[in-house]
Amino acid sequence: LTASIVTLEVTFLKLNHISVPWDMTVTVLKDWKAYQGLVASETANAEGGLYPLYQTLLFQIVGTAVLVFLMKHTPIDALYMGFIKRHERKIRYFFLCYTVLVCTVRPSIPYKELSATPTVSAPFRIFQAVLQARRNRINANANRKKYIPTAKRHDMKDPEVRLNVVLILMETVRNDVMPFDGTTPWAQKHIVQDPKIWEQVTPFFANLTKQPNTLHIPMVKSASGFTHKSMVSIYCSQYAIPRKLTVEHRYTFYHECLPQILDSFGYKSQFFKSLTGDFDHQRDIMQKIGYPNIYDHETYTDMHHPTEQFVKNHRANYFGMEDSVHLPAVLDWVDDRKNQTDPFFLSYMTGITHHPYDTPPRWEGRKPLFSKDETINGYLNEISYTDEFLQNFTQAFDERNLTESTLFVVMGDHGLTTKQRSDDSMTTYGINFEEAFNVGVTFHTKNKKVAERLRAGKTHVEKGKWVSIDVFPTILNILNLPNFQPPTASNSKNNTSSSPLTEFADGRSMLQPSGKRLQVSICNPGNGIVLRDG
Repeated sequence: LTASIVTLEVTFLKLNHISVPWDMTVTVLKDWKAYQGLVASETANAEGGLYPLYQTLLFQIVGTAVLVFLMKHTPIDALYMGFIKRHERKIRYFFLCYTVLVCTVRPSIPYKELSATPTVSAPFRIFQAVLQARRNRINANANRKKYIPTAKRHDMKDPEVRLNVVLILMETVRNDVMPFDGTTPWAQKHIVQDPKIWEQVTPFFANLTKQPNTLHIPMVKSASGFTHKSMVSIYCSQYAIPRKLTVEHRYTFYHECLPQILDSFGYKSQFFKSLTGDFDHQRDIMQKIGYPNIYDHETYTDMHHPTEQFVKNHRANYFGMEDSVHLPAVLDWVDDRKNQTDPFFLSYMTGITHHPYDTPPRWEGRKPLFSKDETINGYLNEISYTDEFLQNFTQAFDERNLTESTLFVVMGDHGLTTKQRSDDSMTTYGINFEEAFNVGVTFHTKNKKVAERLRAGKTHVEKGKWVSIDVFPTILNILNLPNFQPPTASNSKNNTSSSPLTEFADGRSMLQPSGKRLQVSICNPGNGIVLRDG
């Protein structure tokens, strides 16, 4: 009976071209802790419906297999047969109830254990969620014209406007680990107490932040501890919606995002990431932001068809492969743009520092000991990996003679708690502590004129009250786009500026004083808000 139900469920999905993540079965069998991290910590099960569906199917199949095994290997003598005959009607009712429960009862989320008060709902509701996620993905490009205003085409007479922009977002990278600071109370507690060891974590980035043509802002509050909501704040200079998980793609943005504004100046924009684009409406939200097509883990596998051994050797985590695998594709795209007259806006999001905080297998041979705690040591090795990746990334631009015509912006999407609290956890899920929102932002260029503007902005760094929504207007301020000068603290407060950007950004340029302001951060997964009155 259960086999028939499962068959019907899977057939229904297949007819609607939806793939159940059966590949997670290997993770369940080999690394239950990693699977729990995926389902619980990252809430991958809640929005699209695939993971609760997979969990339900798995429970149905395993539960039935256990029942069949017990029936086959338990001796049924005359006593048992007599019992069955005497209670035949009750047993029939029992199996009828079992059938109903199989169809309707779902364990509560997260699936750490079966709920004492299970949620009962009609089976089609979970299928409806999956189908809606698929429809959103198919229609995203068509809907984009409906809910995104079209930017007016602007002339690019000023040569500064032609500066390429490279925005690198680092997954779960807090401000005190990039560049690494071994003097913090957390580091003093968990990290090997040797300054020479500290210098090995982020040698490249530590040197980059000290260069005169770099503006490094060490304390910025991420507008969210959830990646997709944080990206809305960074790219669109507006706060995300305080609801669980990614819902922003369903709503109308009240102004354009950075790719759309730069595209109106003739920029060519592209977004790359090393991990999957299937998780929680990633492609939908990026299309809403202004990237019709993104390059992700699925794009790479469709183009290169890597072998199972290759994927295993370069595995970053359960969401995809390490960043270095995707660097050639990024540089191929850059090479295609190099000889063209239009500048480009390249975005890349790293993935190595995502839970469960371990390095690729090929890194094991050179894995330094930064901490005696296995998880923290794995995370810091991922930070060291990211530092090396950033070095290779910028060096590739040096080799192509592009650094003088490029503005690099490097920042974390959000922070995390790293066992400095009593719960001994490393996560952002459900965390409202400040370390979950502490990130740094770094602007770097070898363009002399723009570097002067960065140096002038250093006077406002320490006293500023910055949020990730300020990155958008700062980039436009650095580029000195005509008719797009960002609001200052004074004209934002008094609403006296006639600049078009006051209509397109909630943030303030970091090259100017921030003034007093209310800082907002939305907790992961989105149902909590942190307010700071400063």
